[in-house]
Amino acid sequence: MPHRLYKFLSPTLACGLLLTGLPGLARGQVGYPPQDSPFRDIRHSTYLSFAAGYFGGSGGQIGVGAHHGTMYTLRYDFLADGTFQIGLAGSVGNLDRLIVDANDPVATRVKGPVSQRLILSELALQFNVTGGKTWHNLAPFVGLGAGIAFGQKTPADTSGYTYGTKFFFAPKLGTRFFLSRNLYLNLEARGYFVSLTYPSTYQQEPSKDPGTTDKPHAVLAGKPLKEYAPSPWISIGVGYKFKFPLF
Repeated sequence: MPHRLYKFLSPTLACGLLLTGLPGLARGQVGYPPQDSPFRDIRHSTYLSFAAGYFGGSGGQIGVGAHHGTMYTLRYDFLADGTFQIGLAGSVGNLDRLIVDANDPVATRVKGPVSQRLILSELALQFNVTGGKTWHNLAPFVGLGAGIAFGQKTPADTSGYTYGTKFFFAPKLGTRFFLSRNLYLNLEARGYFVSLTYPSTYQQEPSKDPGTTDKPHAVLAGKPLKEYAPSPWISIGVGYKFKFPLF
């Protein structure tokens, strides 16, 4: 009887020990010791950042929209240690633009470039791909910014065109690279989309050089007076933990 009991218990105990040890063995193979994990928690939920970047584009089909220059951005982010992040930002830059006078002859009606200041007020929504953690100090993201753009007047432009105040939206992608628990570099590429509206004189023949039906000289002959003018925008910045008393 003891011999039969031994023969029964031996494989049973062996299987039991094997099953008990498998989870620990699997964890040892798949997981990481905490000190060796490529993931690190983002400890702070709010950051203040400053960035500078190149704002490109063509200024629309005739180049009168603000484009081509350096933009500077100050931004405050909260919920920055989670998957979804919200930011408030202000940007300013002195950009180039052309002046097109609809009444001048075709050969001389384009002037410039001249400088125009562009000011942006923005709400930014961001999805952090790695959630509230970094991966090898990287925290990649995608997002969307939207807000109001204010174009400073250009006294030299008497054509009737003004940039004015406009709504814009800007999809983006990039990554934060954490230099320490409190400090990161921010690399970002975005597209800036705004609607440009031209004066009706751009569809009329210039008084100083009228064209013909077959060969019109109007600035926008047969073309609409509105268009979306996309501009690429690439920036690099630095962010540091910052808390207002309310947060």
